[in-house]
Formats: sequence, structure tokens, C-alpha cells
Amino acid sequence: MNMTNLKLNHFLEKLAVLVNLDSGSDDVNGVNQVADHLKELFASLGGHIQEKSFHPSVGKCLEIAKNPNMPIDILFLGHMDTVFSKGTAAKRPFRIQGNKAFGPGVADMKAGLLMIYYLLLDLTDANFNWCVALNSHEELGSPYSYHWLSDLAKKSKISLVIETGKALDSYVVQRKGGGRFEIEFIGKAAHAGSGHAKGLNAISEMAYWIQELHKLTNYDQGTTVNVGVARGGDATNIVAEHAQISVDYRFYNVKEKEKIKKKLAELKKNPFIAGVKINITEPPLKNPMIPSQQTLEYFKIIQQIGNNMGLKIHTETSGGGSDGNYTAFAGCPTIDSMGPVGAHIHSDKEYLLIDTIIPRFNLIKQFIKKINIQ
Repeated sequence: MNMTNLKLNHFLEKLAVLVNLDSGSDDVNGVNQVADHLKELFASLGGHIQEKSFHPSVGKCLEIAKNPNMPIDILFLGHMDTVFSKGTAAKRPFRIQGNKAFGPGVADMKAGLLMIYYLLLDLTDANFNWCVALNSHEELGSPYSYHWLSDLAKKSKISLVIETGKALDSYVVQRKGGGRFEIEFIGKAAHAGSGHAKGLNAISEMAYWIQELHKLTNYDQGTTVNVGVARGGDATNIVAEHAQISVDYRFYNVKEKEKIKKKLAELKKNPFIAGVKINITEPPLKNPMIPSQQTLEYFKIIQQIGNNMGLKIHTETSGGGSDGNYTAFAGCPTIDSMGPVGAHIHSDKEYLLIDTIIPRFNLIKQFIKKINIQ
């Protein structure tokens, strides 16, 4: 099958079906609908399809392998979930306006899912062992599936993440690591007038922590600490007994992560208000994606191919994470953001540039042939 068999009108028709299926990370039924649709599509490739259920709160993942008993030459990564709530697709269904396609998840990353399918369809006769890992909850940070992704990466020669492509012909080989903390403060309630001295104000403790945590932001190092949610108290005339913050942190240097954790331990051991209790919950974090020498060598090949196509390919770092963080940290050369170009992801203005679908497809296909894995 040659590249002309990727007909743009057929691609867009299939994309419309996927976009018009709600698949927010917490919409288990919606994600499973997308998974079932993709199972039927990928079944035509003749691979071995496994459903992976890691937690009842999220949808199923799919592992599609040409030969599951052999080492993996190329691991393709994609995610089926979006950040949008149920009902969004009905309010903002797939539509095309000029060179742009709109709709929830159109760029992040339902177009990328289709691109993986068409690549493998085009390369049916190529002699390389591929595996496709389709995640159901990447937008949550993959807390239940990251072990699976890491294990696949350790068996793979290279991982290609078909996430939303960046503008100006850029690809991502480096991403920040990051994580979250949920911090609960438990004080002692008292009347704000007659009993004020008897209370322990959880909001006061929370306020102190917010200031101290924000001091850890270091733009020179690429480190950010952000308290994005803060809640506390029941009424203005009560000394607040409870408060809670949600903290997001991002980093390139693992030493910065350790600095943040050390500060948390110090704050918990020595609270600003003696007697206030602090509980800290930390979901699994993403370590940074740092390009290996092999990754950079692969990228040089992509640049050469791009130059021959009249494209000025370059690398880009990203403050956001992806499942590529897990594969890179597991030691697998990883190149990210290889899908069609889009913008304004995670918003109601998200769009896909239609005229980037074919060039991006052709570049990946030539790259796969060039590295002589087939």
C-alpha cells in the first residue's frame, strides 16, 4: 500500500467519528466507546489486541502488538482521553472551517490516534515488530498505567509519541517532570470572638505554606511550584478547623524535585502554628524527559528528512508532560509531539491544522524506513 491511500477526506471522516465521542478521563463509558471503535479499526492490521483494565475509575487501555512475544522495534504511544466533560461533543461537535478542524480532542490527540493506524496500514508489509499503547487516562498523569508503559519501553528500541504537533515544524525531545501534592491542614475550631485564643486556624497555616512553597519556583532552573486550589473554613465567625491546597510542581532537574520534597518535610515537622496537623498525599509523579544521545541521533535523521521535504525541523522543550516522560525515563529513546499540528489544546478553541496531516504522516513514515528497523 502506498502513501496515496491515506486519503484526506477519509481521514477526516474517521476523525469526526472519534471527536464526536465524549471521552473525558473520568468518563469511563465514553473512553471505552473510543477504545471499542479503535479496536475494530486496528483489528484490520492483524495484530494481537489486549484490553488492560488498571482501575475501575478509568477506562480500559489497549495494547496492540504485531508480535507480543518478541522485542519491540517501535513503540507508538497515544491516549484516548480528553480533558472535556461529558456533553461537550454535543455542544461543540467536529467541524471544519477553512484549513482548521475543530472539536474536543481533535488535536489532543484523536488525530494522532488515526495517524498511528494509517502508518501501520501503510507499512503492513514492512518487516519490523511494532506495538501500540493506547492509554485511557493520560490527562490525569497516567497514575494507574505508568508501570505498563515503562515495562513496554524497556522492551522497545524507540518510542514515538504521536501527540499534538507543535507549530513551526518543531518536535519535542525534552519535557519537564512534574507531580501534585494534596495537603490537608487540621486545626481546632473556636468562636472567632470569645474563643479566638483557644483555636488553631488551619487557614493561617495554609497561608504560610503557600508563601513558602511559592518561594521554591526558580525560573533559571525551569522549576515552578503553583498552589492552584485553596479551600478552607466554614464561616467568618469560626476559627477555621480545616483547610486544603492542591499543589502542582514542574522541574527539569531531579535535584529540584528533592529540594521540594525536603521543604515539605521541614514544613510538616515544624508547623507555623503548633498543634496543627498536616496530611500530605502525593500521586505518582512524572520524571523529566531528558534526551539521550541515541534520541538526538534519531532526531538528526528526522531533521535530514524534513530538510529534504523543505521543512526546517527543530527541537522544542515543553513544560507539560506526556506518557513520553515514562518511556524516556525507562531508558527508551523517545521523540514526542509527532502528530499533526494543533493549537489551543484543553480549551474550547482547540483546532487542528488540516494541511499538516499529510506532511507529518510522510515524515514519520520515511523516518521509520530510514532507521532500517523494518
